[in-house]
Amino acid sequence: MAAATPLVAPEQQRPPPELWGCDPVWTSSVRLLAVHLARLPWAAQGDVCWLGNHPVQSVEIVGIVVELNPRNPREAEERVVLILDDGSGLVEGVWFANGSAHHCGQTLGALRIGSMLHVLGKISRFRGERQ
Repeated sequence: MAAATPLVAPEQQRPPPELWGCDPVWTSSVRLLAVHLARLPWAAQGDVCWLGNHPVQSVEIVGIVVELNPRNPREAEERVVLILDDGSGLVEGVWFANGSAHHCGQTLGALRIGSMLHVLGKISRFRGERQ
């Protein structure tokens, strides 16, 4: 049986920021579990994490909504904070209303505790916490 590949490569194997755009992962959304996302180290600059020796800025996570703030979001909400549970851990996400009123209303109408969501988004830090 082969040894497991480490989640993160040593620093000397990571490319410098000027080469990040050459990495195909840079422009892709990486499918991760919450437990893996929580373990990825931050890059020295920007809202970027390391997966192996690949810089990652966008991720995909599928999980169950276990918390919403506000609890019953409506069309007037500018942002909604949600917590997803994918079975391996919890991930905090923030949804910002920036589309048409009709689209925002449909999205907010579907957000309920217990709903399953497939989320594509950018990794970021807010007050030192990963979102």
